[in-house]
Amino acid sequence: MNSGAQERIEARKIAFISDKLALSPSEAQDFWPLYNAFQKERSAILQKYKIPSDLSLLSDQEVEEYVEKELEKEANLLALKRSFTDQIKEVLPIRKVAKLSRVEKRFREWMLQRIRERKGKK
Repeated sequence: MNSGAQERIEARKIAFISDKLALSPSEAQDFWPLYNAFQKERSAILQKYKIPSDLSLLSDQEVEEYVEKELEKEANLLALKRSFTDQIKEVLPIRKVAKLSRVEKRFREWMLQRIRERKGKK
């Protein structure tokens, strides 16, 4: 995906989340730097633990290492989410904190629908 497309998606995501959470200007100012740092760290964790393309090509020892790394990845992601949640509870009301993961999911679903619609028009 080119950087222009990524920038447009990111702008839509910011607008979508800001709208659905009804972020005030001061909430947005405090929230977005924390959210962006969280997303950057989350991406780094996911990059660190890449999934093998075909487990059947791995030895039993390699599969066991993969399983352990998957558990380690999930633990790291959970620790990151806990830390992020603690941080945003300081800048957003708890109801907005609770809604965030649902809003992110709705954004992903909305984007997938748009992609499907575009593919259907071609």
